[in-house]
Amino acid sequence: MTINPVYAFECWIPDAPWGDVREVINDRSLGAAKASYWRRVVDAWSDIPFTAVRGRKVGPPQSSLEFLIGVRYRGIPDVRCGDRVTWKTGAGVIVGFGGGGAWLQVLDDVGSVGYVHPAECEFPTAVIRPSTV
Repeated sequence: MTINPVYAFECWIPDAPWGDVREVINDRSLGAAKASYWRRVVDAWSDIPFTAVRGRKVGPPQSSLEFLIGVRYRGIPDVRCGDRVTWKTGAGVIVGFGGGGAWLQVLDDVGSVGYVHPAECEFPTAVIRPSTV
C-alpha cells in the first residue's frame, strides 16, 4: 500500500466577516485540508460554501506553538507534527494535538483522523531534535 506524505497547507476564506484568518492544517492533500478548515467554520457561518475556501501548500508539516507546549507537558518534547508513530491498533503520522491537550491527533495509514494518548504510542528513537520550547 502506498501512503501519501503529509504536508502543511494554509487555508482561509477571502472576505470572511471575521477578517483574513489563515490556519495551517497538516494533511495529505489540499482538498482534505480545505475540508477540515470548512468543517471548523461552517458552524459559525452556516451559509459558507465549501468552494469559498482557498488554500495553498506551504511545505512540510508544521508544529504549532500549542502542539509544542502540549508535547513538552506530556514529556515528549522532541516529537513533532509529521513524525510517524505506532500504537496498539495501528500506525500513522502525527498531524496535531487535541482532545483536551492529552491526545495526539494522528492521520492513520487508511486516511482517518483520530486521537491517541501519547502513553499508547511508540515513537521512533531515531528522531532526536533540540527542544524549541
